[in-house]
Amino acid sequence: MLVGCGGVALLLVSALLGFRLGSDAGVAEHQGTARSDIGRRNRTVDPHQRTTRRQSKFLVRGRSMLPTLSEGQVCDVMLSDQETLPLRRGDLVAVRFADGNHVKRLAGIPGDRIELQQGRLSFNGNRLEDWIANATIAIPPAMVEVPSNPGDWRRSKEGSWIVYHHRDPYRDDQPGLVHDDYPMNVDVKRGLNPVDRLAIEFKSPSRRRVLFSIGGEVLATLVAGGTARSRDGAPNLQPDGKKAIPPELTDVHPIAVELTPGESINELTQNLRVVREIEFRDDVRRRKARYPIRLGADQYFVLGDNVPVSVDSREIGPLPRSAILGRVVSCR
Repeated sequence: MLVGCGGVALLLVSALLGFRLGSDAGVAEHQGTARSDIGRRNRTVDPHQRTTRRQSKFLVRGRSMLPTLSEGQVCDVMLSDQETLPLRRGDLVAVRFADGNHVKRLAGIPGDRIELQQGRLSFNGNRLEDWIANATIAIPPAMVEVPSNPGDWRRSKEGSWIVYHHRDPYRDDQPGLVHDDYPMNVDVKRGLNPVDRLAIEFKSPSRRRVLFSIGGEVLATLVAGGTARSRDGAPNLQPDGKKAIPPELTDVHPIAVELTPGESINELTQNLRVVREIEFRDDVRRRKARYPIRLGADQYFVLGDNVPVSVDSREIGPLPRSAILGRVVSCR
């Protein structure tokens, strides 16, 4: 039996690596049982490093990597017989700790300085989510959906925008800031924090301007690839220096989407999804990490994407290279 508790537990071919499957300890999490052995062994040899690499399949159990990975997904993991498999910040890795196998995100590598700034984790002075957003990563963190419905969008007074009116579900749907809620964690009680990395997704192609109000600053961007992100925005200034913003746009009404002439508001709002980026934080007092942390030559810092429930280096400390089984290359 494999029990996932506070981490995404992984089932792999035990004969391949020759150890027993176990479980995490820490924050309570859904339990799961490994039903079958689904691993497959493939070997490739790197002639430069003379290292035999193997690829195995892992079955995801638990919820500490939601919303990026879900219960029952199968991940292909590139293993290595020696400590020569390149590891990059932001990668998903299969790790072994607390007598169990888990998948986490590699956040810190040897030499990194990890600090806590207003509850947010920074690595060498940069927030992890900001570093990831500008890197090429096989499996980046998924967006977290912000609960909304078409009725939360209203036409601005001057008529050329629709503005998102956020309602706080923890304050009887009264107007409020968007917080770092994780809707999948219905059984977790915790304090919430305002977020500053919002985005909007369009279900069908759309090229138009989008405005975000973040920390009192208005940022303008264009929809690209079906998504507009506040992090890509620039101060919204017209040539004469005046801000062209709908008067309703505030941090409580944080997104405005440009309307095209004759466009149906109802049709447009059915096409929108409000989301936010995952913010990697450590604001739970019971955790054992003491910042700042300077990682040694054989130390790695791992985190789960489901930040509130994941048991990871914030709780157990940095891991040695020997605890990293391999890099996750794909999941389905």
